[in-house]
Amino acid sequence: MKFNLNYTLLAAGFLAAVSCTYEFPDTTVAPPDSGEVDLSRIINVGNSLTAGFMDGALYTRGQQNSFAVILAEQSTAVGGRSTRLPDINSENGFFGLGPGGQPLGRLVLQVNPQTGAVGPAPIGPGDVPAPFTGDRADLDNFGVPGITLGTALTPLLGGPASPENPAFNPLYARFASAPGQSTVIGDAAAALASGGTFFTFWLGNNDVLGYAIGGAANPAILTSDADFQMRLNLALGALLQANPAAKGAVANIPNLDVLPFFNLVPWNALPLDGPQPLS
Repeated sequence: MKFNLNYTLLAAGFLAAVSCTYEFPDTTVAPPDSGEVDLSRIINVGNSLTAGFMDGALYTRGQQNSFAVILAEQSTAVGGRSTRLPDINSENGFFGLGPGGQPLGRLVLQVNPQTGAVGPAPIGPGDVPAPFTGDRADLDNFGVPGITLGTALTPLLGGPASPENPAFNPLYARFASAPGQSTVIGDAAAALASGGTFFTFWLGNNDVLGYAIGGAANPAILTSDADFQMRLNLALGALLQANPAAKGAVANIPNLDVLPFFNLVPWNALPLDGPQPLS
């Protein structure tokens, strides 16, 4: 009798446990919807983040993780195409020239074997940016590291490459439709006119960033309010005129004081007493 009672209690406990199991309701996931915009082909205009500039250089893996590529990948769920970008075709990119004139690649965090100090240093050899050999008329990504609103509107950005032309940027010249004659805005407008359905515009950061990083010591590199407004209207006007049916998104310039350059180390991180400033 005891044996049967134990099994009866065990069965009752099992039934109680099963009866308390939560049954999750069926969830219906709505299919992706682009709403009122056509994301079939997105044209992107911008600077470093749009281009995929990372670790002090423009290299293939950085391009593939750019804001523009991520956006295009999301749009494929609603009929968008993968973005066409001017592939730099370089594992390490180009950070600058070494003491002997050799190209150096992207930065990585390293330990100095002599001093033990930790800091960014070139990973090794890099590649001088070479001309883009693909179809320049089929590009979607017009992100160029370092450009301002003004340089996006001037053909000098694409050449000539000379000391007399401080606007020259090899990262635009390599894929410009007509180096020395075309502009970033003009090329992007042409892409919109030839099938682009939506655009993103993220320029203006560099109109103030260099001035701020330099301690506000050189007012000549700060774009005035009037010039900024005029250039912004010119750029957006060219894009909207190229395809009046296309919609777009204009990104704001973030507050500079949120950037790590300005807040990673507090201004008063080292408390000083009287004798210390003189030592």
